[in-house]
Amino acid sequence: MEKFVTEIGLAQVADALPAIVWTALPDGRVDYLNRRWWEYTGLAPQMSLGDAWQDVVHPDERPSHIAAWRSIVASGAPGEMEVRLRCHDGNFRRFLISASPALDEGGRLLRWCGIATDIEDRRQAEEQRVRDLMKHQEVEESFRAIVETTPECVKLVSRDGFVLRVNRAGLAMAGLDEAAAVIGRCFYDFVAPEHRERYRAFNERICAGDRGFLEFDLINAHGVRRHMETRAAPLHASDGTFAQLGLTRDVTDRRAAEEALDRIRTELSRLPKPAERASLTGDDWLGAVAVFLLVFISTIPIVLPFMILQDAWTALRTSNAIAVAMMFVTGYAFGRLAGYRPWVTGGSMVLLGCFLVAVTIALGG
Repeated sequence: MEKFVTEIGLAQVADALPAIVWTALPDGRVDYLNRRWWEYTGLAPQMSLGDAWQDVVHPDERPSHIAAWRSIVASGAPGEMEVRLRCHDGNFRRFLISASPALDEGGRLLRWCGIATDIEDRRQAEEQRVRDLMKHQEVEESFRAIVETTPECVKLVSRDGFVLRVNRAGLAMAGLDEAAAVIGRCFYDFVAPEHRERYRAFNERICAGDRGFLEFDLINAHGVRRHMETRAAPLHASDGTFAQLGLTRDVTDRRAAEEALDRIRTELSRLPKPAERASLTGDDWLGAVAVFLLVFISTIPIVLPFMILQDAWTALRTSNAIAVAMMFVTGYAFGRLAGYRPWVTGGSMVLLGCFLVAVTIALGG
């Protein structure tokens, strides 16, 4: 293809153009790219021939762009496509790709010729014009529709501290009902005296183009002090200056809860630390021995028949009767202690014991 381009005297012209010039075979496979391709992508033209050029197309647009190119090839008619191509620095810029068929005298398709023009700056300028138009036409409506419904105070404060805009939540924080009572008034008047200079410096920093966060105390028109936190960003005005666009939230209750939690932590830190390893006292050992003796002694009445009677069957039934009696007495005592009907508790304990014995026998015990 280089020979073909040279023969028709366009090689130097193609390299001199400030756009990407390319040609492709009738089936759509690229067989020539000018020097501008290498300068933009950082890839040698030889590395992008055939279908390899598709790698520089933005991944989100690659399938649709390939489908559009194949549609143009199938139609045999000129066409245009807009697509983002990756630059050698990794960024993507938008290009308008125009393709036109080169035909011989008989109308047979020889190859495709095309040019890819960088339109990123033009598109950004167009989008900026649209944004500017929308801002001028809709800023008031958008401000009222969105800002008026938020529960936080949204305010616009000039560099010298005067309130330019405020929503209903801001009026409530200030303890006022009408916006006219706030707009045009210096916001510093609502800031607690000990925080006023710090807020003034914060506002000037925001109006100089910075973003920031600040906590301060506000005293409303009724003299009620509330703790606030505000996040602010600069808003560019039409005269070239900045104003503070602030989102202010009442965090008095949250701060009180945090302070209470800090007090609890402080009190807990003053408590004596528990021993790393538990140590057994004399009462612990005495209790353990008492439990052991209680368990041991409670088995003696049940075992005693086997030690006295010679007949095993008689000893077993006697032992069972003793066990039933002990369960009844235990349930009866428990019922009296718990304030429940002792006879019912004693009978329930006997039934439970008989059930467990039956299960044990059924399992081979």
